[in-house]
Amino acid sequence: MSMRRSTRDASAWTCSVTLEELGELQARFGAQMGARDVVLAHLAPWLRDDASTLHRFARYGEALRHHHERSLTLVYPVLHALVGEAFFRALAHSYGTAHASCDGDLSGFGAQLPEFVSTYPGAQRYPYFADVARVEWSLHQAHGAADAQPLTVADIAKADPSSVGGWVLRLHPAVALHACAWRVGAIVLAHREPSNHAFPPSIAEPARVLVYRADWRATLREIGASEWAALDTLSRGATLGDALESALTPASADVTSTTHASVSADPSAMFVKWVAGGLLIRD
Repeated sequence: MSMRRSTRDASAWTCSVTLEELGELQARFGAQMGARDVVLAHLAPWLRDDASTLHRFARYGEALRHHHERSLTLVYPVLHALVGEAFFRALAHSYGTAHASCDGDLSGFGAQLPEFVSTYPGAQRYPYFADVARVEWSLHQAHGAADAQPLTVADIAKADPSSVGGWVLRLHPAVALHACAWRVGAIVLAHREPSNHAFPPSIAEPARVLVYRADWRATLREIGASEWAALDTLSRGATLGDALESALTPASADVTSTTHASVSADPSAMFVKWVAGGLLIRD
């Protein structure tokens, strides 16, 4: 793009720009980059307001919108499949304009999409879209979550059995818990692994989802209220004994999701499965 000042004066001009002027330029440039109808007059005196510059600027804007769409498609493939190509493209463009990336690490772009889609025109008739997006964002985060040494069977075997119940354990950084009003976990699994998971006959059921990383692959499973209660208790800094006891309380009874819960209310079975899945950390 052509600047009003010659390139020979670029160094001197850069040094003469104040932080306030630079901030104003960046804000105006970003606003016009996201605009469908670009007005280069808003970037005066930094850019020429002519047809050639407008053409270049429009091409940059189109490339940016394509980047937004491509980035969000990679993170939210299930949402993309649910809403369709045209709707997702419009959603991605609107989101990119409202939530421009402010970080050099582009892995964080898309973090606000779950909340954005919950109020996006046309998507409000499908409230489960936002929950699908939340689960997909957790899967994205789980993939890149920090590594940590999980609790192993060998660690337990070396310990005094009477002390294990008093251990204060943490959830692995890749672990996330979601309580939803819909069968979101089943929806995501049906899209990610269609050969192993069928789309549920009804999605209008409360369900709980556990996201974690197994063998360096982000995955998920639906869990019952008892297992949810235990893991949620652990996430709050309780001892293992208190967490497993919470799985047996009446408040953990769940008549709506026991048919598709992947783990029974047996605390010992839960603990074994958590260790096998690398869900727990002991400092």
